Amino acid sequence: MRKRISLLAACGLVALGLSTTPAHAADPVFTLAGPAGIGLRPHPGQGGEPQKTSVGFRLVNDSGKTFDRQSTFTIDLSPLKGVADVTLAGQQGSACTLTVTAVTCKRPALWAGETTVVDLDVRAAKDVKAGATADLTVTGTADGATFKSATTKVRVGGPDLVMERARLQAEQKPGDKQALPVVFANEGTESVHGVVLEVRTTHGIGLVEQYDNCSYSEDASEGRSWNTGWTTVQCLLEGEYEAGAVYGLDGPLTLKAAPHAFRDVLPTRSTRTATSRRPASSAGPPTARS
Repeated sequence: MRKRISLLAACGLVALGLSTTPAHAADPVFTLAGPAGIGLRPHPGQGGEPQKTSVGFRLVNDSGKTFDRQSTFTIDLSPLKGVADVTLAGQQGSACTLTVTAVTCKRPALWAGETTVVDLDVRAAKDVKAGATADLTVTGTADGATFKSATTKVRVGGPDLVMERARLQAEQKPGDKQALPVVFANEGTESVHGVVLEVRTTHGIGLVEQYDNCSYSEDASEGRSWNTGWTTVQCLLEGEYEAGAVYGLDGPLTLKAAPHAFRDVLPTRSTRTATSRRPASSAGPPTARS
């Protein structure tokens, strides 16, 4: 039986955990970010094959301008030996390389706003015991810049949030509305205390309702026309979410196509408020045509 939860409780959102590095006064400071933690389903998983958990790291450049020098990003994989196996996610391109001990990525420039550094697929290693942990840390270097590193805790077992794909009507006209159903399950072995739901809408799609326990921000960065007007909504869902249970939002979420809508997407995900399991995601592809 699906359990109902509400978006109406007023509360603040939990910020992503980011470690810091001292900055030189004259250098721009860029922030690396990722989930506080991810969980791995114990080896070998359902069907006899190890199941992957995806983790993405990104770079936040809030200077308002492009940093036009080459940057190098490194993830030390040695702490994961015997705990997890790592591969580069698909569509990674040639900017990242993977060895047994590290992931290395190079970027010729850093756009204002957010830039994806790398997306990884992580699987529990053979014979690893539930409860094993390791740190996955990304660092950055560049001439004339300082980077704040980010660390994701990798843990075998625990909660596992999985979202149901939102089956949305693809063809929309400007002004059309449709409900956005949000359903997720905890398919792990432990309960989770508090969930952050994130919904991102492109410039031609918006959410009608607003709630006190949600924050709303818009990407207005110049020079990145494909991201201009993206809105990010993060909602804190307090309470305990039990292993094996399925949950659906009780309050309405409604999408509306703007007059300038053309081809728009709707990425969504849910994560723990601390020491997160893998982000559960559902990337529904509504298309609005004017």
